[in-house]
Amino acid sequence: ELNNGLTATAEVTLDADGNEVSYGSISLTSDTAGITFGTGIHGGAFSAVSDTIGIGDGDEGVDGINGYVMFGETTVFLSLPINEGQTDIASDDIEIGVTSVVGGWTVGLGYAANNVDDNGFVVKGSGSVAGLDLTVAAGQVDDETVWDVAASYPVGPVTLGATIDSGEAWEVSVGYAEGAIAIDAAFDSDEIWSLEGSYDMGNGLVGYAGVVEAGDGYYVGGAYD
Repeated sequence: ELNNGLTATAEVTLDADGNEVSYGSISLTSDTAGITFGTGIHGGAFSAVSDTIGIGDGDEGVDGINGYVMFGETTVFLSLPINEGQTDIASDDIEIGVTSVVGGWTVGLGYAANNVDDNGFVVKGSGSVAGLDLTVAAGQVDDETVWDVAASYPVGPVTLGATIDSGEAWEVSVGYAEGAIAIDAAFDSDEIWSLEGSYDMGNGLVGYAGVVEAGDGYYVGGAYD
């Protein structure tokens, strides 16, 4: 925390062997704006829509700069890659994203300028309709119209969920949370299921366990506050 309202952050990630740095970044942020320089950072379109459609450079695909600025409830994102020794910026590499709140819904727009691999836009909206939490994303990527829909509905301690996309992939899920116990189960169109749970022991310790990838993987763990 700097004494002028700014926060400086540095982040480094090592590979599994710990022998080399795989990516890292340096950020400078305030209450209304921020800029990150580094490798493996979000693209501007992903920052706005966090989509499952796969527009632009995605989650950790930019080696360069990602910045944002806020105007009330509206935030504008911009990212661009910078290669080693590069002295100019190609317009095809720029990604732009915008998020805002409209009529109680959170909406986002992500745009990636045309290039060889990725191009197009995605529009996303999230909100509630008659108790149903709904998220819809649609757009044009690589000359194809793509979309996905996610919905969840709480019934007391149980939450029912479902997702489907333009590729006919789907997933159904059910979650239960009551007191110290939380359990989540899911099954998808590839016949892959998972069962995960947690238990709050009440003394700052929470235990976690799960079976994933249709039984091919499992984990146990804990967190202590």
